[in-house]
Amino acid sequence: MRRRIPLYVTMIGAMTLAIVPAAAADDHGPVSVTAGDGFTCDADLTYRTISVDGDDVTIDGCTFDGGSSTGAAIRNSGTGFDNLTITDNTFTGYTGRTITLGFAEGVSLAGFPASNVTISGNTLDDMVGNDTTSIAVFNTDGVVISDNEISNADSASTVRRGINLDGSRDVLVQSNTINLGAEGDLAFWGIQVSMSDREAERITISDNELSGADLGIIGLSQRDVTDLLIEDNVLTETRIGVALNVGAPPVENLLTYRGIDVRENAIGSSQFGILFFNANTEANEVVFEDVIVCGNEVTGGAGEVSVGADLALINVDASNGDCPGDAPQSADDCRRGGFANFDFRNQGLCIASIVASDLANTPR
Repeated sequence: MRRRIPLYVTMIGAMTLAIVPAAAADDHGPVSVTAGDGFTCDADLTYRTISVDGDDVTIDGCTFDGGSSTGAAIRNSGTGFDNLTITDNTFTGYTGRTITLGFAEGVSLAGFPASNVTISGNTLDDMVGNDTTSIAVFNTDGVVISDNEISNADSASTVRRGINLDGSRDVLVQSNTINLGAEGDLAFWGIQVSMSDREAERITISDNELSGADLGIIGLSQRDVTDLLIEDNVLTETRIGVALNVGAPPVENLLTYRGIDVRENAIGSSQFGILFFNANTEANEVVFEDVIVCGNEVTGGAGEVSVGADLALINVDASNGDCPGDAPQSADDCRRGGFANFDFRNQGLCIASIVASDLANTPR
């Protein structure tokens, strides 16, 4: 029988630390672990919070129960860290941010860098309360969030999020299953890209299954976003499947979404499949540059793509036609601006590449 003892753990680098249990009728005393060698939880215990305060930490196979606590299950303390792996854990009953990295309880860690985080194979269920986020990673370089099952579907909660990526760079979010319960304002956002403290760059969101969100995948309008790929996701029961440049007010007067690729997603939405928007006209200018929307299947009576009239558009193809191949196959692929889809500077160079390829493949 599992002993439900909330434990508070601090892990510092490769040092040996104590796990100090909260007051309980059956107090088992401190448990020592070597953080640098990884931390495998006692299968007979239920944990409340683990605080990471150093490098090279693995948290594997733990059972967490928040007991309707606003505190996090796993978070970093007031310093940065490098090389953290969170895998094969189970989380229930948290009312705030369940996994919270890159800041300590909302305090920016710009001076304490965080890097190289893997969050994989975890189950996060039964989150409750009015401001819950299952996974939040702020200002972190090198993030992989994969193969997690997230259910944040309490209909009584007013705000629910699955994954929040804030100011993070070199990020892969892949093969996660996220259920927020039901389309509508209560369900809020499935995967959020935000930029509270710095720009977001080089983010791939692919092969995820997301259901029951008001906005499925969202980019806020705070700072620049560069190189965002949204590909091969399945989004169901959403009001808007993909919504970019919405929500929070901009921090900078010139805001640019650059290098945006939204392709081959299956989207079930009641209003829009894909929306490029400017919710905050106090920004002097909002620019979308080098954007392609292609091959997405939108169902549910929604419009496929909507582009705001007050946006500045530079090299934007939001037609949602067939996605281009890796190289042009004919001169027609290069015409009418198509050369930009293959990273050529002009139509002539694009056509020349086809001629060169044909010559190279001609038997001699």
